[in-house]
Amino acid sequence: MVYNADMKAKSLRNTLDVVWATLPELLEYPEHWQSLDVDYEPPRVERVFLDEAGIRICLHVIHKTDKPCLFHPHPWPSIMAIMEGSYLNVSGFEGSNERMETIYTAGSCYEMLDPTEWHSVSPITETVKSIMIMGEQWGFHGGRKPTKKLQPLSRERKLEIINDFKALLTVKEAVSV
Repeated sequence: MVYNADMKAKSLRNTLDVVWATLPELLEYPEHWQSLDVDYEPPRVERVFLDEAGIRICLHVIHKTDKPCLFHPHPWPSIMAIMEGSYLNVSGFEGSNERMETIYTAGSCYEMLDPTEWHSVSPITETVKSIMIMGEQWGFHGGRKPTKKLQPLSRERKLEIINDFKALLTVKEAVSV
């Protein structure tokens, strides 16, 4: 693995660059990856993830819905890179009614670095495939707790998602995040 103790001190953008460079190799070991079907609130997110050196690398398949999407905080700093599809991101801060709407499309990248920031994602396309890097937790979670125990994806679905991301990385090799 390419990660080292200095990784925690570097920005998430630098971390994303390292992950981007090593992800093809990491995807060759699907047995190291775990999964969750995050389906307690819309939108449904199929998450395949790997914990490594204080970060979590997530491959997300986010499904379009007609229902309102969960407005939530992240209990960790994070950076997202959209690989395929597009979504509307609505963001705001705890204690404020102001909201900012941004459409992110394939090739877009954004960070959430403030523990008081909340957001929701509403897919515009049928699915959105993204990579999310989570840093170390801030030690709280102010969002809504799952109303049910989240289940892992089937082994077949996990492998399908890993293979989809392998293909996307091959096609998008020249894209700079």
